[in-house]
Amino acid sequence: MLQNLSKLIAIFNCSIFSLNSYALECEWWQTKVKAAKISQHEREGYHVSKHPRKEHCRERWKSADHYIHQFKDDPIIGWNKKGENFKKWNLSEMQTLLELLPKLPAWVMLKDYSFRRADKSIHQGNLATSELTKKTIIFYDNFFTYEDKLGAIGHEASHFIFPSLTSKDVLEFSNLSGWDVEIKGGKVYAIPPKQPLKPDSVINKEEDFTNYMELYISNPKKLKERNPKIFDFLSKRYPR
Repeated sequence: MLQNLSKLIAIFNCSIFSLNSYALECEWWQTKVKAAKISQHEREGYHVSKHPRKEHCRERWKSADHYIHQFKDDPIIGWNKKGENFKKWNLSEMQTLLELLPKLPAWVMLKDYSFRRADKSIHQGNLATSELTKKTIIFYDNFFTYEDKLGAIGHEASHFIFPSLTSKDVLEFSNLSGWDVEIKGGKVYAIPPKQPLKPDSVINKEEDFTNYMELYISNPKKLKERNPKIFDFLSKRYPR
């Protein structure tokens, strides 16, 4: 009798060990949702029927399961900006982005790009840079201490959007922003706006466009006050 009881205890302990061995483990960007019996209820205007809920892992931030695979630790092969050193992401930095990325409009298309880290830009004060051919955005150290991180991400993503503008769109934007042309010696030169949105807006029309997009994403009310015509131009093409 005691021998049979010992066998039963051993089987029970083995079963418990087996269950623990297969316990659900979630990734750091996920949270564990326990199994439960869900009662019938309304959620966000939808009717949810009574059903059993299985234990599962849920994203802590929207689309985190997708975005997490876009963080790359390897440097870009052939990167020609000497003095820019790539490095690995840490969890805190990745979490910062995972919290921000869902706040951006879908048309920013950030799910199409990879994300890399570098220590500092060769251009003083640069927060991030876009590499269109590699479809990647490189984030520098000072991005993580910058206040308007959301606008900075939107700025870099807009470098990918600009090439998709039609020539008609570029011309309309240029006129609204205040760009002009000058002809000298048979050559046509682009003349920047007399009152640029930012000092580097005078570099070219693309940088001017991305600066406006940055403001449109982070503070549309301020953009509307500053230049209502460009606000209308952007809102028609990129609704919030």
